[in-house]
Amino acid sequence: MIRKTIKFMGEGVFSILVFVIVLRIAAPFVVEWGINRQLENTEGIYGKVSDVDLHLYRGGYEIEGIQLFMVDGDEQYPLLEIKELDLSIFWGALLDGHIVAEAILIQPAFNLVDRENTEVVTNDAVRDEKTWVDLIKTLTPFSIDRLEVVNGEFHFHKPDGEPKVDVFLTQVNLLVQNITNSRELSNTLLADINVYALVMGESEIKLEGTFDPFNGIPTFDLNMEMQSLPLRHLDDFIKVYTPLDIEGGLLDLALELAAEDGNIKGYLKPGIYELDVFDWREDVRKDNDNPFQLLFEALSGGLAELLENQNRDLLATKIQLQGKIDSPEAPILPVILGILQNGFINAYEIKVEGSVSLDDETGDQDDSEKENH
Repeated sequence: MIRKTIKFMGEGVFSILVFVIVLRIAAPFVVEWGINRQLENTEGIYGKVSDVDLHLYRGGYEIEGIQLFMVDGDEQYPLLEIKELDLSIFWGALLDGHIVAEAILIQPAFNLVDRENTEVVTNDAVRDEKTWVDLIKTLTPFSIDRLEVVNGEFHFHKPDGEPKVDVFLTQVNLLVQNITNSRELSNTLLADINVYALVMGESEIKLEGTFDPFNGIPTFDLNMEMQSLPLRHLDDFIKVYTPLDIEGGLLDLALELAAEDGNIKGYLKPGIYELDVFDWREDVRKDNDNPFQLLFEALSGGLAELLENQNRDLLATKIQLQGKIDSPEAPILPVILGILQNGFINAYEIKVEGSVSLDDETGDQDDSEKENH
């Protein structure tokens, strides 16, 4: 009797073990099927993933080969491709009763396309925030407290223009922390963001700041700097979207921007060193510009030369940004005065000043408003 009981228990344990093994083997395929099915049912977007790997020992999984396409009628346009999405649970937070995770996007590439006689994004579903929120919930069923992007790319294309436009960021590395917005996990209700990238594969751009992920009204404080971008990299973009043909120069940018209670404030400081608009060899012999274009570019070049700070060969101004966040204002008179000040009085330093910040300490808001998130 005892022998039969032991045998029965052994068979039961063995059956359970086999079931667990089969379940473990099948689980990635089930998850992959579920994600692909959900992507197929997302309006306005077609997508697929190529593989899913589970890592039970660290409470996470990897999704490989994520591809998303914007659907516009019968056509599909590449929108987002991610080589790998790595999701893992924070065990420390889990022990405190919070299920939050970190997500790492490895080599994501995002494409934004402008086509003739269409908006940059024509698909309402793509522009709808709910589409992306639902999509993120499909790929990452846990609350994300830390988001990292490793070696990403962003491209803005205009493929049917003349010339064709491709403005891009490479080596995009992003880190966002405290997205769950809870004092039980952090000492502030604001999330931190830091971004580093190369513009056109050459010039560094850095952005850092804070924002409130769960405030219905955009609330943020951001600083951005970009240094020494050769304008020849933007020549095609400038030709398509402006009447100018820039032959040379280096572009610096500095931006401070803060928004709270529906109001925005800040400034943008653009500065161009050694600007060259008109070049006889390029414009006449090579580009074969018409006489009116030549005259316009010659006058523009002459005016730019006049307004440059002669000691630094710098044409710059400071554009004040203010007003409601959905319709900010940039008064033209201060822009003109800024150009004159830079040219004839004192050249701007195209650096972040540290003069703009949130008026109120958003992190001191009542916790009870946010804990449900």
